[in-house]
Amino acid sequence: MKLEPKLEPVALLVLLVTLAWQASAPSALTYIPCDTQGRGLFADTCYGIRLLPDGRSMSATCATDGSMSRFRANNGFNLDRHIGNFDGRLLVVLDCAPNTALPIYDVACDFSRHCRNARLDVLHPSELAPNGTEMRSRATAYLYADCPGPDGRFMANQLNLNPYITNKRGTLKWTCRQ
Repeated sequence: MKLEPKLEPVALLVLLVTLAWQASAPSALTYIPCDTQGRGLFADTCYGIRLLPDGRSMSATCATDGSMSRFRANNGFNLDRHIGNFDGRLLVVLDCAPNTALPIYDVACDFSRHCRNARLDVLHPSELAPNGTEMRSRATAYLYADCPGPDGRFMANQLNLNPYITNKRGTLKWTCRQ
């Protein structure tokens, strides 16, 4: 007598979804890019912008009004919520979800878990752009990190955070919209 393995319907569904997910390349995962809708520019009204030791959060002290006379501290602004490593490139997406049992439906960013040597630098209007060719007209905050590509080699990245984060009355907010 020959015994044949039997799969329950739920286990079969999970197996099929997992196989379909594994068959797709990481770049084939669907993600929704961040549409900034012309907002951002937090670096113009914030100071003390820095990456925290956890490597995934930043802090900044931001003006609460247009007169730049009152400020509010922002500690632990989570960059992992919208920034991920996609095939070795730092990209900003609408929203990132944690991994679940059905990973094909989630985009888990967590750039800080995958990338190394992360740092955050603020360039002021009088400084040269990172490519060295132009002067900045606004303050700009850049996130730098080395991220693994599909072949496992680490690639240097720079991401201008200024279009994606805004200062709303002293509180940092993501500008991403659907």
